[in-house]
Amino acid sequence: MPRCVCVYCAASQRVDERYRKLAEQVGERLARAGYELIYGGGDVGFMGALAHSVHRHGGRLVGVSGNAKASPTDWPMR
Repeated sequence: MPRCVCVYCAASQRVDERYRKLAEQVGERLARAGYELIYGGGDVGFMGALAHSVHRHGGRLVGVSGNAKASPTDWPMR
């Protein structure tokens, strides 16, 4: 059974650089430890930084969107 972590965080582009870097570090650690990230599907802000970092370090992602019209092909990463 895969180990998963669910994270919902800011998707705003107006984020402090030190917190964006922290999100990237968390993403790297999650990926290297073998955790799958379940997140809000966003591509910007903390959410995007975290997801991009997990992806960049070989981790797995599951994006969850609250938009009923969204489909997996609309997500920035699969």
